[in-house]
Amino acid sequence: MHFPRLRFPRVTSLLVLGGVFVAVLLGWTAPAHAAGGRLVDDYRSVYGTPGVAAAVIDGSSVETTVRGRDGDGNAVTARTRFRIASMSKSMTAAAIMLLVDRDRVSLDDSIVKVLPDFQMADPRFARITVRQVLSHTSGLSNSTNNEYVFPPPRGAREIVAGLADKTLAADPGTRSEYHNTNYSIAARIVEVVSGKSFDAFLHTELFTPLGMTSTSSTLGCSDRAEGLPSGYEVVLGVAVAAPEMPGICVGNGGVISPLDDMVRWLRFNQGTFGTDLLSAGSLAELHTVQPKAGGYALGWQSRPVAAGAPPSVIGHGGTLATWTGDMVFSPTTGVW
Repeated sequence: MHFPRLRFPRVTSLLVLGGVFVAVLLGWTAPAHAAGGRLVDDYRSVYGTPGVAAAVIDGSSVETTVRGRDGDGNAVTARTRFRIASMSKSMTAAAIMLLVDRDRVSLDDSIVKVLPDFQMADPRFARITVRQVLSHTSGLSNSTNNEYVFPPPRGAREIVAGLADKTLAADPGTRSEYHNTNYSIAARIVEVVSGKSFDAFLHTELFTPLGMTSTSSTLGCSDRAEGLPSGYEVVLGVAVAAPEMPGICVGNGGVISPLDDMVRWLRFNQGTFGTDLLSAGSLAELHTVQPKAGGYALGWQSRPVAAGAPPSVIGHGGTLATWTGDMVFSPTTGVW
């Protein structure tokens, strides 16, 4: 299904969470604060998006737009909790960088050095590095490791153990292929190195210091979570409240967060909030496109602001069966 992109002009960053797909492209025209809410309304009038929470961060100001209802029938607010899906990868990568700053792990360490029990039925696996799993250049592929098996494995340990009889589709570090299992491996690294469950590490070391008090994570995509309403599926053009499908989400898509908390997350990544949590060098590395990664950084993707333009902003989207979202900002100028 194809959806057009809303155009929000001259802003520092933008964040959209919705029950069905909403994507954002930033333009160059009138002030964003005069246009954000109207453009969200225009989009909903055309596509019937059932619930949207969006924020435009421009310097020190934040324009919040909330529309519609969640899958439980309640009005969407800035405190409505959403599954943010693959936007979670930015948080997993940040968790790894916290360990890097503490000299507990290096991006260029081999996975087998950090996870001695990690095995694959392919001798090349021993060359996979932490950087390569975070940049999707590990050689892992759905063609040799089906991520959509049912029932899905429950946790990062089980996901990593399940790779023992799998092979790689390419030499590590030679090409990019987006593969969620990479980030489940990263979650297992966090667990082994820190001695905490992945959820506990995110809670104590990332979310709590940033004041993201309503943000949490789950192992599975369909796990129940306190205060999380139903999402939506689109059936024959009609949005219908529905439970999320089971799937592997630990490390790659399991975070649940409201718009207010995600504004804090964007400000942290812009370097204007929580500046004592991560070194400036590590924060910059998260937003730097990696070798052979095809525009992927570490939990973030480089994007153009217009068709045919060179990449100049960093963002990441996230889509599950019943939830979707998108976030984007400039790591350099902060203004377009």
